Amino acid sequence: MKSGTDWRVASTSQEAPKIASKHQRVNVSFSLSLELLSYQKLPADQMLPGVDIRQHASGEKEMVFTQSLLLEYANHTTQVVPLRATVAVPELQLSTSWVDFRTCFVNQERVREVYLMNLSGCWSYWAVLMGAYDGAEVFVACT
Repeated sequence: MKSGTDWRVASTSQEAPKIASKHQRVNVSFSLSLELLSYQKLPADQMLPGVDIRQHASGEKEMVFTQSLLLEYANHTTQVVPLRATVAVPELQLSTSWVDFRTCFVNQERVREVYLMNLSGCWSYWAVLMGAYDGAEVFVACT
């Protein structure tokens, strides 16, 4: 099933790990890309297979990824192990919907403070993109 998620089984070789004894620890990991996180805005009928968006009564959202890990043994038997990863969706909001710098003269710097608030329960890291917007240069300093 292709869901866009990246599940990995750790191995030292290019092949699937071989179990040599009765017990062996195998690491299974989950990796989420920024692109996949952006899919949370898709309508339900366009959502990727194995991806579910849940919203709690508190308003917080989470993305739930499900997939199956197929284990194939040397005796040609198989075992299906369900995998699930839950990701809290960050909800960031500025304290204002727009910033008015009023009249700005050449070489005059105007500073206005806005607050970036994290309304969700997940820890979030963020970055500011700087660039041109409608011909004007926009610079944002983060402290």
